[in-house]
Amino acid sequence: MSTIVVRRIVAICCLFFIAGMISGAIEKNLSAVMTFGLLSLGGISCLIVATAVSPGPSPEEINSRDTQARKVEAIITQLTATDADEQTLRKLVGEAIKLGRYLQ
Repeated sequence: MSTIVVRRIVAICCLFFIAGMISGAIEKNLSAVMTFGLLSLGGISCLIVATAVSPGPSPEEINSRDTQARKVEAIITQLTATDADEQTLRKLVGEAIKLGRYLQ
């Protein structure tokens, strides 16, 4: 399970736990407040551990990203040299990145 999925699950659970703490406080039920508080603590602890043990990007991935960014920048420079609008090109690149993320 990726850290993004873990983060989303923990965020959703914490929202419910916070609602439980609030409702317990309204009802003046200290045990409910403590229970939901401890459940939140457990979820957040899992999130911290999952983030700490997940591997970051490898040096090859970082170099690959930098190389790809340089290629895109070179293409933009070439196209702007032929009187293409740079802002439009950058907008096109941004939309292409969004499309690529969507297709993954």
